[in-house]
Parts: sequence; structure tokens; C-alpha cells
Amino acid sequence: MATMRSRPLPALVLVGAVLAIYAASLGGSFVWDDAELIVAKAPFFGAEGSAARILSSSDTGLYDEATPYYRPATTLSFLVNYRLFGLEPFWWRLASLLLHAACVLLLFRLAAWLFEDERAGFVAALLLAVHPAAVEAVAFVTARNNLLCAAGLLAALLAVRRRGALALAGALLLFALALSSKEPAVVLPPFLLGLALLARDPRLRATRLVLALFFGVLAAYLGLRALVLGTVAPGLAADGLAARAGLVVGSLFESLRILLLPLHLNASYAPAAVAFSLPKLAATLAGLGGLAWGALARRSPDPVRAGSLWLLLSLLPIANLVPIPSAPVAERYLYVPALGLAVLAAAGWRAAASRWGRTASVLAALLLVALGTRAAVRTTAWFDDRRLFESMVASDPGNASAHYNLGHLRAGSNDLPGAISAWEAALAADPRHAGAHNNLGNAYAMTGRLGPAREHYEIVRELDPAEAMPLYNLARIAELEGRPAEAARLYAEYARADGGSADPRRRALVERARSKASVLGR
Repeated sequence: MATMRSRPLPALVLVGAVLAIYAASLGGSFVWDDAELIVAKAPFFGAEGSAARILSSSDTGLYDEATPYYRPATTLSFLVNYRLFGLEPFWWRLASLLLHAACVLLLFRLAAWLFEDERAGFVAALLLAVHPAAVEAVAFVTARNNLLCAAGLLAALLAVRRRGALALAGALLLFALALSSKEPAVVLPPFLLGLALLARDPRLRATRLVLALFFGVLAAYLGLRALVLGTVAPGLAADGLAARAGLVVGSLFESLRILLLPLHLNASYAPAAVAFSLPKLAATLAGLGGLAWGALARRSPDPVRAGSLWLLLSLLPIANLVPIPSAPVAERYLYVPALGLAVLAAAGWRAAASRWGRTASVLAALLLVALGTRAAVRTTAWFDDRRLFESMVASDPGNASAHYNLGHLRAGSNDLPGAISAWEAALAADPRHAGAHNNLGNAYAMTGRLGPAREHYEIVRELDPAEAMPLYNLARIAELEGRPAEAARLYAEYARADGGSADPRRRALVERARSKASVLGR
């Protein structure tokens, strides 16, 4: 293994593959949620004492509202990015690209050690470098938490293999960094325990002390998380166990599908993509059963055991066993599971190469080139909002969220007819899309079509009784239609319902509504 470290060519090729795929994306802008979670939070990143607040409180979203996340390492990385380079997207995107390259190189070293074969390690790392499912984690700045988590986990595993007190201390610190970047890092102690029980190679078996220390760090993290957030994890949603089980099956199937067949990729998967079906159940059980067999079968080589166990365990945090607030399925969630897939793919290549020689290597090379080409094309979708939302619609014309987001973009570009067309397409895909109804109401009100505007606002109120804005909008329509008493009543009702909003724009509307209610109610 000493000679392996002295050879720079494999590492240079891996970094070159990352640059070939992602270099063009460095000229892109902030996209999608970056606007709210990075650009709008610039004053917070620049404020005095913000670093201490990041460590002692939950992540904050737009308007400083708390979220169910505690990921201080990720938020601190944003703070450092801002203080060094401001809001220049190039440097933020470059940081993510470099993190991806680091993960690729770390996987190369770890897999080469696991296989005792640099070539197999190279194949595993190259698959991670070029896999299209990794693009969202790399090209979407807000998704950096996945890269930080993976880098911490890989570095921790490399440190553990070195043995010694100093290496162990470093491994525990790196594990804590991964945990404070994103929650899926919790898989590391169970993974180490699984290898201790299953691996045949004594190099892979952690001692009881090492296991105890890793589980101790995990327990400390969960305790700190509970202290900051008031809970270790979100509770089960009130949608019933049957619905939850169906979502688990649907999300696991789609996650495995994206990893194994990265076609029809989308930044926002429609509900139909994660809907339950018996074929999906059968395929998911087969996939999970295959991973369990790979991890447990007596004749499995240790790399197969490790890859199967990692993939199986890392799918659990993204399986919606507990609700995922942002989305049930996303490509960025698959970055950590992809590490296990890469190891399994390298094991498969090595087995095929031992039987078919160069033919297996040529086929593997062609597959990697195809995946890299697909990934390079996929990066163009994350260049700016227009390309992203248009790619969402092209990938899934029946995706209501895609049409809705495209409508927002067109409205922001003063293309009101185009925005109306997009929101109408969203309602054609999902007649109960409250956001599309609300925005169509706004668009019709702006063009003087008060009757249709009122109809859409009333539908929003029926679909989401807890949302206060329809009251304000209906009050405006009543005022414009010359019904002052009804307008005063609705303005007053809105002010009572939305008086505690953290959104400064909504607070301004509440004050305006109170004033209107007072004047019109005289």
C-alpha cells in the first residue's frame, strides 16, 4: 500500500473528472432555495455574534424563523464563505466543487485500502465523481451539508483504520463534524458495529472501546440536538401508519431507482413518483433483501459486506420513517448512500474483470463515460433558476411544483401572461395546488378580473384554512368591488389571524389591514 500512496496519476485523473463535469457550473448563480437560505441571510452571516448563535440554536430559515434542523457545521461554512467572499456565487460553488473532489479522493483511499487494490478503489471513486445523482449536492449550494457530512464520515473511517489514540481522537472529532453537518451521519456507529460482527478481515473490526466511543459521541450529539431543538427527531405526522408505510416504500423505491438508473432526474419529485404500488413494494423488498444478503451471506467478500451494509443503513435516514420536512425524495439525499453503491460497483467490476478481463473494463469505462456525460448535462440545469425550472417541467410535464416555480420566475421577469399559463398548467396537474390558486388570484386581481380572482382566493381558503393571506386578498377584492363592510370584517379577521407572523412583510400587512378595517368600518 505504500507504493499506492506515491502514485499521483489516479488522484489527478479523479480530480480531472470532477473538474470536467463541474467546471462550467462555476459561472452559475444562486438558485432556488439559495435565495432564501443564503442570500436573504447575508445580514445574519455578517452580524456580530452570529457564530455563537449558530452553535447554540436551531438553523434559521427566512425571516429568522426556526427550523427542525441543527446543522451548525454547515451554517458556519456558509458564514465563512460570506465573510471571505461576500455573495459572489463563484466562490460558493467552488467550495462545493472542492468538497466533492475531496470526497472522491477520500473514497479512493478508503476503498483502495478496503479492497487492497488501488484499481478497485479508483473505480469506486470514479463512479462517485461522475454519478448524475451527485450533481444536486454539488451544484446546489444549499445542499453542501451532504458533502460536508460525507467528507466527515469518510475521513473518520480513514482515521479509524490507522489505530492509535491520536488517530482515534481525530476520527471522533471528524464524526462529530459529520453529525453537525447533517443527520444521516448517525449511520457510522451502527456501520462499525455491523463490520465488527460480520467482517472476516480483522482490520475491519473495531474494538469494543472504539465502538463505545463512537456511540458515546452519537449519544452526546442526540442529547445536544434535543436540548437545542426540544426533540431528537420530528414525530410521526398525523397521516396514519398506512400512508406513512406507503411513503416509505415509494421513497425507498425512487431512491434506489435514481441510484441505479439516473434518468428523468428532477429537483422536485411529484407525489406520483413516491406513490405506493405493489410492483414498487416487490422491487424495494428485492433490493433491500439483496443488500441484506450481501451484508450477511457467509461467502460475501468483505468489500461486498461493507458496501451492502453502508447502503442499507444509509437509506434508513432518508426512508421517511420519520417525516423529512423539505421533500420526501431528493437527489441530494443520495450522496451518502452513493458511497456504498460505489464500493459495490467496484466489487462487481473486479469480479467481472477476473472472469472476462479487458471486456469488463471496457464496458465499465463506457458506462462511466455515459454517466459522466449525463452528469455534465445535468449540471447545466442547476446554472440558474430559469434553466432549473424549465428542466423540471421538461423532465416531468405533470409535475405541478415545476410549473408553479416556473410561473414564479416568469412573474418576476414581468411576463404575466407566461406566469398565468404556468400556474394554469400547475392546476391542470394538481387542481388542489393552493399556491397556484393564490398566484392566479393575484394575477387576475392585477389585471382587473376580480370575479375569477375571488374564486381562486376562496379555493385557497378552503384548501388551507390555517393560511391567513386569503382573508387579506378577499378583503382587497371586497373593497375594490365596493363592499366596505365586508372588506372591513375581512381585514380585521386577517389582522387577528396573522398578527404574530415573523415575516416583516406580513407584519406590515397586518398594520395596513388594521388601518383599513378602522377606516372602512366607520
